[in-house]
Amino acid sequence: MSFNTKAAKVLLIFVLVVLMVGVGTAGYIFRQQPVVPAVIVPTKPMNVLPSASTEKSYSVDGLTLQYPSSFKETKSESTAYFNNSQGNFSVLAEKDPQNRDTNTLKADFYKNDDYGYQYEDSFITIAGAPAYKQGRYDLGVIEKYRIPKNGIVYTIGFEFNFDPKNQLMINDTKALIQSILSTVSLKQGIATPPVSQADIVVPGTENWKTYNNDKYGFEIKYPSGYSIFSGVNQEMRKTIPADPQSTKIIITEKPDLFFDSEPTYLSVELLGTYVTDFEKWINDSHVITAQNDYRVTQKGATIIAGEQAYQLKAECGLDSPGNIVLVNHASKTYLVKYDSENCFPLSEKILSTFKFVK
Repeated sequence: MSFNTKAAKVLLIFVLVVLMVGVGTAGYIFRQQPVVPAVIVPTKPMNVLPSASTEKSYSVDGLTLQYPSSFKETKSESTAYFNNSQGNFSVLAEKDPQNRDTNTLKADFYKNDDYGYQYEDSFITIAGAPAYKQGRYDLGVIEKYRIPKNGIVYTIGFEFNFDPKNQLMINDTKALIQSILSTVSLKQGIATPPVSQADIVVPGTENWKTYNNDKYGFEIKYPSGYSIFSGVNQEMRKTIPADPQSTKIIITEKPDLFFDSEPTYLSVELLGTYVTDFEKWINDSHVITAQNDYRVTQKGATIIAGEQAYQLKAECGLDSPGNIVLVNHASKTYLVKYDSENCFPLSEKILSTFKFVK
């Protein structure tokens, strides 16, 4: 065997020994390293409404609700507050001599609001009664619900402040709020009897004119500079005067536009049939189409002239279905059509003066 061959064998044996020692050392080191499990940071859960045995109850002027026992009740004048480590909610019952509906409550809020913040507004039903909901979610979850019933406005407010990016907290908080609202009940006949619709005067309309319909027992007010009529004769380019027995009346500031353009107006019409399913009537009448559906901003139950009603509201525009109200009274159905306040600034105020007088 040559010297070179012998040297090569020695070198190969040396490399093999080094490799075996390295592998053994690495195995020893890895065996000594502890296995660190993945750390899961729990999210603090909200106090979703627990079982009945751990609920508390609160009642005021005919309203009753249940809430989790983690909330502590305190009282400040006429408002009850309920606090826990995550936030609070409050309940207030105020007598309302004007017997306002949800639309009027919304209008009054923004008219008297000094902060100018635009909430996410909607109209819903709580315990079978129409309610006006405000929502704000830039600081967590802030919601307020106003429920007019029996001459009283019940206000339930929720305020839970936290990082609004925490979507899990937002979802849990909304679930908590809904679980509390789902327990609300409203009793009949315990509140002070509401003021008669005929006695209510809407502020700012004292000097307006009044149209009275003696045959069908309703009235409505309108500004002195506006016109009221029952129809239009396009051929003669004349309006048809409204009388105390008209089945339809139209109120507008510019009646001449009816002949050549699209005027803004409010109309009240007695339908020939009594409607029991308002939503079905809307669908069957094809008021909402594929072309104008995007204009609709809200629809659902409300109170108009002290009666249960159905309201559809839409943004103004050439393709808009307009605002529509269906309301029943004395076995008759009334259809009210009007443009939104963006196009017809006094429309909601005129509507608020509509009342049944017999």
